[in-house]
Amino acid sequence: MKLSSYLFRRVSFFIPDKWFVSLRYFLCYKKFPDILNGKSFDEKMLKYILYYKNDMLSNLVDKLKVRDYIKIKGYGHMLNELYGSYDNFDVIDFDSLPNQFVIKATHGCGFNIIVKDKSTFNISAARKQFNRWMHMNFYYYAREWTYKNINRKIICEKYLENSEYAELIDYKISCYHGSVKSIYVMYGRHTGDGWKIEAFDRDWNTLVYEKDTVFKSLGYKKIPKPKCYDDMIKMAEDISNDFPFVRVDVYIINNQVIFGELTFSPSGGLTIQSDCKANNDFGSWLNFENIHP
Repeated sequence: MKLSSYLFRRVSFFIPDKWFVSLRYFLCYKKFPDILNGKSFDEKMLKYILYYKNDMLSNLVDKLKVRDYIKIKGYGHMLNELYGSYDNFDVIDFDSLPNQFVIKATHGCGFNIIVKDKSTFNISAARKQFNRWMHMNFYYYAREWTYKNINRKIICEKYLENSEYAELIDYKISCYHGSVKSIYVMYGRHTGDGWKIEAFDRDWNTLVYEKDTVFKSLGYKKIPKPKCYDDMIKMAEDISNDFPFVRVDVYIINNQVIFGELTFSPSGGLTIQSDCKANNDFGSWLNFENIHP
């Protein structure tokens, strides 16, 4: 770890939010952001993180409570099967769970363990990991206030896989003011060379930004347009219509859309290389003039 990053993390708890996100941006891009008047997607995301206050958001990034919102919007049939919710790891009855499942903490990003074979599942190691996660406040990673006061729980859900690819394909649908503008299709999560990305516009045309670092991992697997594409777009736009920006993450299993989660500020506002064309193009789709301190 670089010394600057290490020191930053050590003192970060005492830094005000605006200074924190500005310093985090500087450490990444070697320049400070124009939070109030910036034109890029990343700069506008920092403004969104700091100044867009909507009381609904904390429930919508909560991986358990968001299910109620999805039901209210009329898409309860697109929710993954929930096996149970728990206040802590030690109350989970693993004997009652199927051989395959996914266990998640509800209050952050990446707090999950995929269990493909319960007979080889190391419960002791998982307990230690979840005990660490349950003591973490994800707000401090990027000062996304939406995560600050979530009631931390653990959930177990049905294991999903796209059998034709022997893995789970993620569809990440970016909605700007209620309209789908871009879709990232991500795969290769557990391969040696990591994630691959395909990027499409609303009409499933490939988005090509060859010089932009976020797209260096393009896999060109040529993921076909889903047969349930219209259902996926309708659901994403219905769900996102109440917000200036949200990314709706879904899966598609046997031509059925399965809701994953909502993300309001991808990667804590540091999504794309600072001066690249994609960053400026995506930023032009956001109108945050009514969002201010």
